[in-house]
Amino acid sequence: MGTWHMDFGSGWWVIGPIMMVVFWGGLFWLVSNMINGQRSQVSTGTNGSSAKEVADLRFASGEIDEAEHSRITSRLNG
Repeated sequence: MGTWHMDFGSGWWVIGPIMMVVFWGGLFWLVSNMINGQRSQVSTGTNGSSAKEVADLRFASGEIDEAEHSRITSRLNG
């Protein structure tokens, strides 16, 4: 009569370790995504920049040519 708490059947002991792995894996995934998101914002240099500054950065890095840069800036100005 006093052993009712032992009558959970075989296999219930597996749930604890599985939930521990799910918890720590989810926490690791969340932290790593937050860190990667901050890195990508810092590396692009466009965090809070205006469209003109972005066009200037793209032109300076060689991503766009002079014609494209002048087209972008003329559209932004007028």
